[in-house]
Amino acid sequence: MQIEKTLEKIGFSQNEIKVYLASLVLGSSKVNEIAKKASLFRTTTYEILKDLVVKGLVSYIFKSGVKYFEAADPTKLVHILEEKKNKLKEILPELKS
Repeated sequence: MQIEKTLEKIGFSQNEIKVYLASLVLGSSKVNEIAKKASLFRTTTYEILKDLVVKGLVSYIFKSGVKYFEAADPTKLVHILEEKKNKLKEILPELKS
């Protein structure tokens, strides 16, 4: 439960949490497998995976014409938050003025 609460506090939606954690547990998997593990519909899971790919938290490869998704290493979360922090620091002087 603590993991989910922390992920929610850093900006994950409930469904993003389910999909990301399912992907971590399963490793390289097809959408159907991730959807089943996350207890979500396949189409919903696919849309969430696309968003997580854009955020850099999930990647995919094709094996025999089938798309397999894999969650990024959890340390990537720290790097993403550090990037956001640095971007905020850059505009802080403008915000103060």
